[in-house]
Amino acid sequence: MNIISDPITLIKKSFEIFFKKENFIYFLKIYFPAFIISLLSVWRKSSGMTSELEKGNFQYFLDKPILIALIVLVSLATLIFGIWFSAASLEAVISVVNSGTLAFKDTYKRAWGYALKLALVSFLVGLIVVGGLILLIIPGIVFSVWFAFARFGIAEKKLGIGASLKESKSLVTGRFWEVFGRLFVLSLFAIVGQIVFSFVPFVGPAILTIFGALFLLPHYLLYRELESGSVGKI
Repeated sequence: MNIISDPITLIKKSFEIFFKKENFIYFLKIYFPAFIISLLSVWRKSSGMTSELEKGNFQYFLDKPILIALIVLVSLATLIFGIWFSAASLEAVISVVNSGTLAFKDTYKRAWGYALKLALVSFLVGLIVVGGLILLIIPGIVFSVWFAFARFGIAEKKLGIGASLKESKSLVTGRFWEVFGRLFVLSLFAIVGQIVFSFVPFVGPAILTIFGALFLLPHYLLYRELESGSVGKI
């Protein structure tokens, strides 16, 4: 069984990869659409429409059928793009780490092939973890560690949902606490990043979107180390 890097090393490697000039420019291109949508979301929250919703003034919208149709269409388009973007951001990280093609169009094209499956496995893992937390809390924590890497199996190996869950659990088997400790620190890293950007007025959340790959990279690097040396024993 191989020795996996400590979380600080994983974070340092992620910084080196993310801020390498060609990688950084590539990530900016991949995340730019999400950045624009995030800016529009910030604007919407500061507009009168959000305040009317918060007041429960639904008549404001009922009097504007065109506005309702527009909101529905935009919401649907945003949902579809969000699913696609999640896959594209993962595909971008995989491409950079594995010295793949760093092209915006190719990345989104490849991601489209498994975007829905990725969304489904993420939803399923979420249900499993929440169910475990509701039951006894500890099972939820165990499930969150077991299935933390299922998305990578789908994106990199094109596994099915069941196979990706099985692979993720097998990677963690025998080194649960090692993985748990690293995931815990990486989660703190992401939380600190959110707090830092929250102090940037107005555009903070949108800017945070641009740095999404920086917080995803350590998880993928950890997956690669586990995958390269896993023996599937307890």
